Amino acid sequence: MNKIFLITDNIKTEKSIHDILDGYEIETLSAQLAVLKIPQEAPDLVVIDCDIKEKNALDIYRKIKMVNPLIPAIMLSGTPDIPLVVAATKMGAASFLAKPLDPNKLSAAVTAALAGTKTPASLSGSDAILWLKGGSVIRRALFEDLLSISASLDDVNIAGEIGINKREAAELIHRNSIKKGKFKEINLSAFQKEEDEPGFWAAFKNIFAPATVYLSGFDAIPEHFRESLVQFLSARKNNIKFDKEIRVILESISPQEKLAAFKILHLPALRFRKEDLFLMVAARIEGRAAGIGTDLVQFLTYYDFPGNFAELEELLSAGLVKCSGGTLRLSDLPLTAEMFKRAKKNEFLGCGTVRLEQARIEFEKAFFGLVLRQANDNVSSSCRFLDIPKETFTERLEQLGLDA
Repeated sequence: MNKIFLITDNIKTEKSIHDILDGYEIETLSAQLAVLKIPQEAPDLVVIDCDIKEKNALDIYRKIKMVNPLIPAIMLSGTPDIPLVVAATKMGAASFLAKPLDPNKLSAAVTAALAGTKTPASLSGSDAILWLKGGSVIRRALFEDLLSISASLDDVNIAGEIGINKREAAELIHRNSIKKGKFKEINLSAFQKEEDEPGFWAAFKNIFAPATVYLSGFDAIPEHFRESLVQFLSARKNNIKFDKEIRVILESISPQEKLAAFKILHLPALRFRKEDLFLMVAARIEGRAAGIGTDLVQFLTYYDFPGNFAELEELLSAGLVKCSGGTLRLSDLPLTAEMFKRAKKNEFLGCGTVRLEQARIEFEKAFFGLVLRQANDNVSSSCRFLDIPKETFTERLEQLGLDA
């Protein structure tokens, strides 16, 4: 039986949905409790009542996608709100239905949502990992690879650039493995000299099953050691001397194609995950900053993060200390001239002639104008979409020279 989480505080809506969706397991929850329970219970569908008084519906959906970006969602609303519909659809909502509910439309929407995206089992511990935030196709494929690998006992080669925490991936696989045992890391960089190599072989052979052996520092060891290690690992599971319940996870920058028996888990660089970037940022600043400035949004859009997720973590950590709970802005980050250059400074600042403040104003002007157009120039709808007071919005429109 498919399980549905229903987020509503309206008794009539709750009863109506239970009556229409008879045959489904439906649990009515607060938004906060739903977000907490989704990683553990992995419901097949979430239905969100946008008229809920507890929180903004888009914020609720955003938090749900952070803990499980694959879960389908149906949004309900008793008032026509074009910006809300557009925003929810862009975020990936399966359907947006008007209240009072049409039984046929709700049933069809639920059937379509369940058929279109089946939510996989959750990965214990994944909610704390920055590079697993997001809802892009790349992120979904990565999540599915992790699920598949965790459910097997295959040896794994985790490949990814510097600045991607490959140990986190190894620990996640181990935590969700069928047979866990101990997690043992052997740092290969400790065996730099040829006379050190016997120490590695001895350490490896003294590991008792079941266990996960994480081999880090592969790219730091001499070539002759890499070659002998690859040869050993390739033949390991064909050798009866070695226990088959010892899983080896080897980290490297590039995939080791010679390890034919290994599953390769490629962790994409942050520059290829720009679609997920702002969900990652939102996850890190939640509860620690009031929001993110449009100037910083523009910078993050252009910057290619050569240091990957580690660099993003470092920048956000420093920025959050400086902003002290206020809006996180570009000036809060410890940026260098080289970083601005990498962010395509000329494009970002208008060929070097537009000041940063002007870039921020132009972005805000374009954004507010777009929201107004989508709301058919309805200021009240625009304010609900932006979640700001009407007085503040109209005052800012005047400052920007926009007509409401």
